[in-house]
Amino acid sequence: MTTTELFFSFSFLILGAALSSALPDPEADVRTLLQRQQDAWNRHDLEGFMAGYWKSNDLTFFSGGNVTRGWQPTLDRYRQHYQSAGAEMGKL
Repeated sequence: MTTTELFFSFSFLILGAALSSALPDPEADVRTLLQRQQDAWNRHDLEGFMAGYWKSNDLTFFSGGNVTRGWQPTLDRYRQHYQSAGAEMGKL
């Protein structure tokens, strides 16, 4: 192998390592999001919990055979079910 070939091989190896470390890691991103939501829930911070949801009127939330449409109505539903009198959030 010539010096030039060795140089290019080494350069591609370094470039490949740099690119692979710069690529997004969707699984890690999802785990981080879920951990943030869990932490917010355990602090009884519904707004922080909802930060993981798509903040859109097109959000559709299904629970117990009921459908809630929109980010704000979903937050309101959480408040009603988990922060009103007699309701308890518990721990995740």
